[in-house]
Amino acid sequence: MKKFLQIATIAALAVLLFGAGNVTSSLMLQNTSPVQVEPQSMSDAWAVDYFGTELAALDTSGNLEVAGTLTAPNVTVAGTITAGTWVTESTDLALSGDLAVGNGTPDVTQDGEDAYVEGTFEVDGASRFDGAIDANGAADFASTVAVAGISTLTGGAVVGADVVLSAQVAEVVTAGSTIVPTGVYQELTSASAVTCDTTTCIAAGTTAGELLLLINGNASDTITIDGTGGNVECKADVVLGAEDSLLLMWDGSLWHCLSTYDNS
Repeated sequence: MKKFLQIATIAALAVLLFGAGNVTSSLMLQNTSPVQVEPQSMSDAWAVDYFGTELAALDTSGNLEVAGTLTAPNVTVAGTITAGTWVTESTDLALSGDLAVGNGTPDVTQDGEDAYVEGTFEVDGASRFDGAIDANGAADFASTVAVAGISTLTGGAVVGADVVLSAQVAEVVTAGSTIVPTGVYQELTSASAVTCDTTTCIAAGTTAGELLLLINGNASDTITIDGTGGNVECKADVVLGAEDSLLLMWDGSLWHCLSTYDNS
């Protein structure tokens, strides 16, 4: 009862000090530690000091300055929140619950560690996603998108500009060796005319539908891809001369020849 009277007294003082016309929302204090309302100076600034792990103050510009950790069970703002400059860049914002911006309804049920933005979400710096990205609408990328892993598109993809395959470091093929591609566009070289391993000419792919483009980067020596009896199905051996190319697709167990080009 004593605590209730203290809080009621504080609320009444706030109305008297600030004026009833300036109080547009409710004040709720929920803690067992004492709360003190006092003027910071002879100006219009007033402070609310919590003697625990928090210390907050309102300056003359209406900014909220937090010197320690600010913990609130629920904060409801009916107007606009305008963020100023952080006191230090080392200050972190940690939320133990969900973050919702806007009054829309998320499609995904929030479970205490989720964020929802009804409007536009803009990031000027780098973004890192450790999990899957589910884009239900259009994704507009004005710059380069680097993907280190495999991206799966269940729908169609419309590309308005060029699709660039990054060239990998040329792999040196020796007689009877297995070609181990490091990317889609794989250049091959050799010290002489060679034929790859007749059982496993090319290392197995990782995902069915994976494409592989092989190009002989030699000036004259041929590189022969065993196309029968092993894990490459081309109905016949493919002899790649200088600058010749071979396009294959992995079906989960075999590399299938799609096309070959004789540059000679």
